[in-house]
Amino acid sequence: MTRWWFLLITMIPLVLQGVPYQDTKEQLSIMRNDLRNLEVGFQQLKQHVSNQDVTLESVQNEVTASTKAQKSQTLDSALNDLLKEIREIKTHANKLADEIETNRKKNLQLETDFSTLQNALNSVMDALGIDSSSGKFYTVKPGDSLGGIAYKNKTTIPALKKANRLKGDKIFVGQKLKLP
Repeated sequence: MTRWWFLLITMIPLVLQGVPYQDTKEQLSIMRNDLRNLEVGFQQLKQHVSNQDVTLESVQNEVTASTKAQKSQTLDSALNDLLKEIREIKTHANKLADEIETNRKKNLQLETDFSTLQNALNSVMDALGIDSSSGKFYTVKPGDSLGGIAYKNKTTIPALKKANRLKGDKIFVGQKLKLP
């Protein structure tokens, strides 16, 4: 609708100037050609803008894909670091488990050795004719403590320690303690 107004406004001065009909017709034809050329230029510009929009969308998609790839790469790197730490922790845990098992075996061996020594001591006491059942000696049982043994036998912890030359409060199951 705008172009008809443009043509009408352009034609009025020509008619008022007394330009012959043929000249007006030629100028009208020229203006139509110019208008067509402008429309073609406008369509080309519109197509160019459309192409630019497609290019812009393509660039935006590439940026989005690149950002996702970078985030994924960063996430993969963090995940790999975490997995590496987990493997190191597992290795350390396995080493600790091995050390615990080794110490448990050593402890069992020490208990066996202590029991053997206790039996040897009992044999020596029997060979020397020392009667451990006469009430002069007490054999340590599981759950016993120096305090409990002293209380049961109406004595004190320091007296038990002195009679058995104990430097600490540690006693062992099967150990024979001399009662004061």
